[in-house]
Amino acid sequence: MLQGRLLQNLGTELTFPGGICPSLPANRSPVLSSPSPANDGWVLAMTANDDLYSGHFSLPFNFDIFGTIFSAVYVNNNGNISFGTQFTSFPYSGFPLISSKSVVAPFWSDVDTTGGNLGYVWMKVISSNQFAVAWDSVGYFNQQGDKRNTFMVLISDGTDASMGTGNNVCFCYNDMQWTTGDGGTGGFGGTSATVGVNKGDGVHFFQLGRYDGKLSLVSMLLGLQHGA
Repeated sequence: MLQGRLLQNLGTELTFPGGICPSLPANRSPVLSSPSPANDGWVLAMTANDDLYSGHFSLPFNFDIFGTIFSAVYVNNNGNISFGTQFTSFPYSGFPLISSKSVVAPFWSDVDTTGGNLGYVWMKVISSNQFAVAWDSVGYFNQQGDKRNTFMVLISDGTDASMGTGNNVCFCYNDMQWTTGDGGTGGFGGTSATVGVNKGDGVHFFQLGRYDGKLSLVSMLLGLQHGA
């Protein structure tokens, strides 16, 4: 179900090696919900915010989380997407969450894009069976931008050949510089970021790990470089 890949930092263009996750164009411009040739079909999922979420977007395919089927998605600022309802919380525990919230989290963390020039959250319907969301050079709470994270989640109906038949989630990472906002110092040491998938019934989940420091972040990226 889950694939992970480490990205190399290639500058302003967000590029994912191996052809699994799509790239963001170098000349992308933050034009909200309006197509721009420079953006190659990517649009902003939401305006700059802290702990908020997008509208409810319809998917062109059915997405399966442990046997529950969804056809629409919320994009949440805090490093995850959710199904059935929005998810505004920053990390307060690992998975499983007994909350009736179905969540796919490439990096559930205390993302903060307010305050000006603290990154953007993009989304794109890649094809009839692919949808992508990218957190593009985002800062952390409280309006901190000295360190930035860039990562992506790609979901499908399990029939996409580039992800491998039967896989419907892919996590991809570019330059990852911080793990925590609330309770930490300088992007580390606070409430741990969580990577994984949660159905919301307290039983079905997948957790790659929780990360709160520099060494744990390096460990996560090295592990994903070899696939997870």
